[in-house]
Amino acid sequence: MSGFALAVSFLALVVSLVAAVFTYQQKVAAEGTLKVESDRLTDERMPTFDASIVTHDGEGGGWYHLALRLDTPWHLAKVHVSIPEHHGMSFTPDQRGIEAGALSPILMSTGGPLEPARDLTWRVQFDESHAHEARLPVTCSDRDGRHWTVSVVVALPTEAWFV
Repeated sequence: MSGFALAVSFLALVVSLVAAVFTYQQKVAAEGTLKVESDRLTDERMPTFDASIVTHDGEGGGWYHLALRLDTPWHLAKVHVSIPEHHGMSFTPDQRGIEAGALSPILMSTGGPLEPARDLTWRVQFDESHAHEARLPVTCSDRDGRHWTVSVVVALPTEAWFV
């Protein structure tokens, strides 16, 4: 009888080990599926933007602001905009999203949150020899922690007031 009990116990141990291996394989497969779905959702929700330079006329000259409009229907928690060097465009100091005490030229700014079909705006200035368009790297994230980096093209004014 004890031999039979030993055989049954051994068989139960083998079945338990096989079940543990199978459970681990299912866990790995589920994690893989979750990763694929997460990547798919991240790709589907890649934000798109429309950027423009808005001109404001004023006495003694004018000023400009960069408007960045979110074209996709999902909210963003944070937006980080960079202006490439040597484009003759920069952010002006003393505005929200600009690091206090930043030295000129100021080429980075942050903003957010940003809702669909809404704008983030920053005041910008131009050098005398500025480019006619700029490709702005925009890094953004949603509140679920997904991150994207997209390139946004903006046409720059041909006749700008210079600083």
